[in-house]
Amino acid sequence: MALRLLPSYELLIRNQYSSIEAITLQWLHRIIVFAAACYSVLLAIDLLIVLIPDIGFKPRRVVQYINDISLFYLFGLAGFRHGLLFNNRQINTAMASPVTAVESEVFPVESIKATAKYGKSSLTAELNAEILALVDQYMLKQQPYTDSGMQLSDLADAINLSTHEISQAINTSGSNFYDYVNGYRAHKARELLESDRYHYLATQDIAVEAGFASKSTFYKYFKKHYNFTPAQYRKNFSQATENAVPITTNS
Repeated sequence: MALRLLPSYELLIRNQYSSIEAITLQWLHRIIVFAAACYSVLLAIDLLIVLIPDIGFKPRRVVQYINDISLFYLFGLAGFRHGLLFNNRQINTAMASPVTAVESEVFPVESIKATAKYGKSSLTAELNAEILALVDQYMLKQQPYTDSGMQLSDLADAINLSTHEISQAINTSGSNFYDYVNGYRAHKARELLESDRYHYLATQDIAVEAGFASKSTFYKYFKKHYNFTPAQYRKNFSQATENAVPITTNS
């Protein structure tokens, strides 16, 4: 049952965070599988004791102690490594600062007050499209995705909409917040790879500039959108640019 619940929680994380490397639930999946294996061994020992009452040595208590200590250690280690699961930014969401003057210039007052229009009801396809267009406008002009720690709540605070409204608008487009933001990061990375100003940067540095939290995520989303690794794309673009420049000779 726990394994069946994990995908829904993983989707919840993808709808809240733009970088999930530090809060992935793979550790929990491993612990659940380990616990199931441990208690399967205990069950086998219990059956053996029932079938052979005079077995003599009864290792059940020793095995149970080893299992309990191992699980306690694994949970403690996971909690130490994944402290971001208990992020104070979530607690302070209700105390977020108002929209800045720069953002108010980008988004007119009538657009920012869209929350009153949408309310808490289920959003129609037309309203979802309008919200998504507003989010796209903010993402393009302000580029908040370059912050690897960007969360859905940050985006909601910036354009004065609820996290539910933004999440639903993104979900109805066939994506989730994590994929949506990393798509923008991939596009930003492409711009940087094509820019003469950043030609000296290694691809890993390009990933950081674009807002990616890990090299593997950078490669995954860049290849998803452009069918090339970043290094291959830069090489191809460089060759295409050189071939496009006419060769001049001195007469």
